[in-house]
This record gives sequence, C-alpha cells and structure tokens, in this order.
Amino acid sequence: MELILRLRVKIKEYYEALLLQSKVAHLQAPSQRVLRAVKQMFNQDGFTVLEGQAKEYLDANDLIALKSPTADPLSNYLRKARAAKTKTELVAEGLPRIGRFNEQKIVLRVNIITIIVAIVFLIGPILALYFVQNAPAKLVLIVVFTAGFAASVALITNARRAEVFFGTATYAAVLVVFVSNGDLSGG
Repeated sequence: MELILRLRVKIKEYYEALLLQSKVAHLQAPSQRVLRAVKQMFNQDGFTVLEGQAKEYLDANDLIALKSPTADPLSNYLRKARAAKTKTELVAEGLPRIGRFNEQKIVLRVNIITIIVAIVFLIGPILALYFVQNAPAKLVLIVVFTAGFAASVALITNARRAEVFFGTATYAAVLVVFVSNGDLSGG
C-alpha cells in the first residue's frame, strides 16, 4: 500500500511537470525588436558580454517572451517610432542605444486614435449620406467609407482577415440600409 501511495505522488509530480512543460512550450518567441535590443545590450561598443557557446543562445528559437507581444500594427508602429526617437537621442549623448519608454503612453495613444477613427467611421457616413442627395454620389460615399473602415480595422486591430471581411460586410450593409431608408426627417 505504501508503494502505491508513493507511486501516486510521483505520477502527480510527473503530470504537473508535463503541464508546466506544455505551458512553457506554448510561450511565444520575443519580437524582432526585443531580440535586437537584447543583442545590442550584450554587445555594445565592441565589447561582448557573452563569449563562447553562450553567444549562440541569443536566437529567437531558443528564447521565450514572458509577456506576449501585441499583434496590432498601430501599437507596433508607435513602439518603433518611439524606439527610433529614443535611440537617436541616446546615440547623440553617447549613451547605450537601448532606451526605455512608458508602455502606458503607447496604449493611451492607441486608444485615442481608435476612438477618433471610430467616431469618424460612425458619424461621418451618417452626416455625409444625409446631406448628399445624388444617388451615384451616395454610392461612391458608401464605397469610400467601407474601404476606409476595412483599412482602419485591419491597421488598428489584430483582427484576422475573416473578421475584417465580416465586419466590413456588416458595415456596408448598415450604410446601404441607411441610404435605402431615404428621408429620415419624417416629412
């Protein structure tokens, strides 16, 4: 009986180790920006901190990111723009080329841009389609706003192609229904 209890403990430890290994295996590799920053940190001004085989371990296949990188293109663009500005400032002062910036400021900027774009693509078509009387012009406006909506969803969010397509089709359908209802003044 004692052997069975010890085996149960060992089997439980084994399964816990398997689950932990599975979680580690599903962690993502660091982004190229982060990987370049780490490599620069270990190799500055011709002085290499890592020697021998340790230099070979700075490969994306061997490293994991503890924080998943954001996938939306707008956040990535703003991070790259901020990193380029910081790098230029640091190089000019003779400091190491790895800079830090407040991630919350990036998130705030992305949120503000997203809100502005949402307002433009929700209120803009309503106003434009309400005041335009020419049917071909309304059709052109629907096409322009739909294309702009699709581009903004693709560039601002991390939506997959199918989600962009579905969202765009729904948006276009709402605009068409708005136009087909005609005069909304009640007169």
